[in-house]
Amino acid sequence: MKLQDLKFERSTKPRSELITASDVAAILNLSPWQSPRDVWMRKKHSEQQPETAAMRRGTAAEDVLDDWYVMNGYDTVPPMAHMPGLRHGDAPIVGPEDWMACSPDAICIDGNDDLYLVEYKTSSQPWFKGVPAYYVEQVQWQLRCIPRAKYAVLVAVTDMPKLLDEMLGNENVIIRHEGQQLMRSLLSHKMLNVQCWVIERDHNTESHKYIKAWYDRHMVLGVEPEVSGKDLERIQSTWAESGADKSVRADNLKDPDKIESLVMQLGIAEQSLEHAENLVRSIKSELLWEWSQQSKDADSILLRSGKSISYKLQKGRTMIDTERLRRDYPTIAAEYTKEGAAFRVLRTPK
Repeated sequence: MKLQDLKFERSTKPRSELITASDVAAILNLSPWQSPRDVWMRKKHSEQQPETAAMRRGTAAEDVLDDWYVMNGYDTVPPMAHMPGLRHGDAPIVGPEDWMACSPDAICIDGNDDLYLVEYKTSSQPWFKGVPAYYVEQVQWQLRCIPRAKYAVLVAVTDMPKLLDEMLGNENVIIRHEGQQLMRSLLSHKMLNVQCWVIERDHNTESHKYIKAWYDRHMVLGVEPEVSGKDLERIQSTWAESGADKSVRADNLKDPDKIESLVMQLGIAEQSLEHAENLVRSIKSELLWEWSQQSKDADSILLRSGKSISYKLQKGRTMIDTERLRRDYPTIAAEYTKEGAAFRVLRTPK
């Protein structure tokens, strides 16, 4: 098999209409950095993901690792043939379905004449538990998009030294280039923790089915994904960094009707929740009254449905009398009192 004879069909669709390997972990809610809503907003509203130091580090390190892999391979066996991966901006390889696409870092042929993919990763942290799940899913997506590939090799430099990490992630292109030179030197002297994992094709299609359902619902039908806890954490963090502390009139907002509508919906939902909580308390009280009248010496009942309910005594909670501690031992209380980070609270009209 010769790589130059293989033809890989490139997608003619814009990336905003494709699900690529970099989207998969976020859609599956595995990504530490992105949520499913981030993917949708980027594709539907052309919201650009801001370039981070980690992204610059990964891009800068990729060329260095590619050169290293051509010479070393995995298990000290270099590939028989090697084709560098697609660069940023190149049209990705289209998968079995026209909405699937990927851009592997390299495509190689091994000694058994088998085609395989290579993916390069860097991390400032050690991977004590092996390859993180979000990278595994990314690689599996590439294997789905290129069925002729038998397996993939993930090459990673983990626990990267802080200086090298900062140089490769620097905004200054000259400093990044110097970081690449330093990385080459450290690799040649075996002073970096380089690990290679062979990732076999996973024939379980559950994650693919989920991604296909997500694509159909949110990309084809255009249904907006719900805001997740990850989205809210990022909003809190952004507000905290900005130190925003001002009031604005709704009429000066871009879409005041959306804000007004959500406030109204929240009010209705909170009223419904309060009603439901009152109803729960009322039913619990009536249940316990009936129970006490019919069999107050039993602390559990096996229902005819096969399920059971219980009303058992449990040990009281252990608590510290903080007021007394502050009064009797103010110095000790002050030493062990810790104030948490400031946070914002949403308050709406009742």
